[in-house]
Amino acid sequence: MIRTERLQIIPLDDNYSDDIFELWGNFEVIKYTYCNLLSSKEACQIRLDDWKSMHKDNIGANKFAILLNNKMIGIVGFPVIDNENFKCGFFYQIAQDYWGNGYAFEASQGVLNYIFETHTNAYVIADAVILNDASIKILNKLGFKQTFIEEKGFKNNGMELDLVHFEIDRRII
Repeated sequence: MIRTERLQIIPLDDNYSDDIFELWGNFEVIKYTYCNLLSSKEACQIRLDDWKSMHKDNIGANKFAILLNNKMIGIVGFPVIDNENFKCGFFYQIAQDYWGNGYAFEASQGVLNYIFETHTNAYVIADAVILNDASIKILNKLGFKQTFIEEKGFKNNGMELDLVHFEIDRRII
């Protein structure tokens, strides 16, 4: 478990499928992600099962529930792209009712600290749709460096938008 000043961050499991459905069933939460809007709890469980099977060979648990006073308010994770060199992606999603309170930054900072404590040679990448000012601000504040902007790099939910790519490179070269 990862603890921050206000949050507990614990490995994601099926106990949170109803809460995750609230995230993935809200277009405002997922519109700038690669998730498609879900219309049922059954579809959510299928996606969670797919997620687990897709990443089962990666090092350790890498998807977490964000808890505030024992209520799940979001998810955060680092899907591993390359186990040998510990290259991973980075994402977070916060329930709309909790936006604007610093929870995305706090949870992300806690997970990044965990990554760098357990993998000192980590290379972490993230991206944000150019219209997602809040995420761009959070990634910058976390210490991510912008690497490039991909024209129309985001294609999902009926949109084609420019995508800003970021990285934190802790590899020893």
